[in-house]
Amino acid sequence: MWIYLAFGLLEADFRKLETVDERLWIHRNKELATLRLDALRSVGEDTQITGNERLPACSLEIIEANLRAGGNTNIGISGGFRETGCECTLAYGQGLCL
Repeated sequence: MWIYLAFGLLEADFRKLETVDERLWIHRNKELATLRLDALRSVGEDTQITGNERLPACSLEIIEANLRAGGNTNIGISGGFRETGCECTLAYGQGLCL
């Protein structure tokens, strides 16, 4: 699954997706502010979620934690904006900085 340079993409909602057989690559989507991968626990080869500057870093941390809990090790997740003085909370299935 590849989502790359989708300039007008604001939200990607795959909350029921549990498995990606090979690669998950979500990169440089400048307007992407919401990424829902609530049920994702398994990616066959590797995961790269990078360069999506409007995604909250908090939500990326939850996605990475879920994948690691599922036994995935080849993960590159970085970026996103980070607010100071907030706590990452799961709300409506999405990581939010509160």
